[in-house]
Parts: sequence; C-alpha cells; structure tokens
Amino acid sequence: MKYSIIFTLFIINNLYKCQNLTEPTTTTISSDQFNGTLTSTYLQELFDPSSVKINLSNKNITDIDKLAFENFTALKLLDLSNNQIKMIKDLEYLDKISSLDLSSNLIERFDFNIFKESNDLAALILNNNKLEVIEEKAFENINFLIKLNLENNQLYNQLANNSFSSLTLLEDLNLSNNKFDTIDMRIFQSLTELSELDLSDNYISSIRKEDLKDKLSKLSIVDFSGNPIAKKNSVNGQIKQMFRNDCRVILNKNRLN
Repeated sequence: MKYSIIFTLFIINNLYKCQNLTEPTTTTISSDQFNGTLTSTYLQELFDPSSVKINLSNKNITDIDKLAFENFTALKLLDLSNNQIKMIKDLEYLDKISSLDLSSNLIERFDFNIFKESNDLAALILNNNKLEVIEEKAFENINFLIKLNLENNQLYNQLANNSFSSLTLLEDLNLSNNKFDTIDMRIFQSLTELSELDLSDNYISSIRKEDLKDKLSKLSIVDFSGNPIAKKNSVNGQIKQMFRNDCRVILNKNRLN
C-alpha cells in the first residue's frame, strides 16, 4: 500500500523506538499463561512502565480493565490482536497511543470516545471482528487518524453522511468483507486526503452516482470488486466517471459484464 511521507516517517520512527526498547525477559510468556481480564498489575509484571510498544497478541485476553494502562503514559504502539475481547469501553490513559491493533478478536461494540483526549492516534486496526454498526459521528474525536481498517466485520447498516466527516487526514479506509448492500459515496466526500478505499466483497448492488473528482482528488485506488453490482443499476462507465482519470477503479467479480 502507498502512504504519505508523513505516515511512512511515523512508522519508521516508531519502529526505531521499539527496536531500541529494553523489555523484561518475561514478555515472551506463552499464551496459555493468561486467560481473563487484562489489569494494570498484570502489565507491570511484564513491561516497564516507560514502554513505547506493548505486544499482547495471542494471550487469551477476554476483557480489559479501564485502568489497565494507567502507569504506561509513554505507550504508543499497542497490539491486542488475536484475543477473545468482546467489548472496548471506558479505557483510560491511552492519550499518546499512535497505533492500536485489535484485529481478530470478538468485538461487537467499540466505544470510540476512549480516544477523546488523544491527538496522536494514526492507525486503528479492527479487522476480523464482529462489529455490526458504526454510529453517527463515531470518529469525531479521532481527528488525526490516517489508517482505519474495518475489514471482515458484520457491518450492514447504511452509513450516516457524517460517519467519517471528522477524518480529514485519513489516507487508507478498508470496509471490505462486510454486509453493506448499498453505498452513498457522499459519506466519503470530506476525506480529502484519502488515497485508498476498499469496498470489495460486500453485497452492494447499486452505487449512487456522485461527482467526487475534486473532493477526492488524492484517491489513487477504489476497489468495488466482489459485489453484486447490477448493470441496470450502475454501468461501468458511470462508476468510473465519479473519480479522476488517474484513479484506478477495480470492478471485477461483479454483474456489470
């Protein structure tokens, strides 16, 4: 994937910090040594409170105590992927988080307000969960997000026009492998920095035509593949006309032909 220079530097900078980070040897515990609620006490047994990166993937975590990260004020990169977490709610002390990976959990509900005090969150990874709804203005407190991955959830509702309106710095949005059956492209018109938009493998049968050439002038690729888009509702040419000529529009595996 192609990202802006700012996002590339963000990744390189944080990887450099993590490589130079000294962690206690107990950070390599096996997943079967923990099963339950993640607490501050547990974290302090494993990690130095000055840690910039914490990897808790595959630890059989089912819940997170709201004060679990209260002593980790320098934390920037947090990996909680491949656990059994069902809900994210009321977490505190994540003010400096820049990347949060919660992929491959069982999350049905996510309270995005936990980031209301954060100005640093750039990457939020929520693919392979069980989210069904994105509430109106869900992301209004995450103004600096650059990458948002919601692939392979259970999202099915018609998104509100202001669902993503505050994400004016977003470059990469992945909504593939969900259950959307229709899409109003106007919901993306405020994403002026958007470079990649993935709507593949949904149930979208029609797309409302909207001229987005000027509003999404940085969009380089939009993927509609694997949707039952019928020719009577949307013809190939009409879809491509919504975007700039240099934007790659992927329409394979649908009913347009």
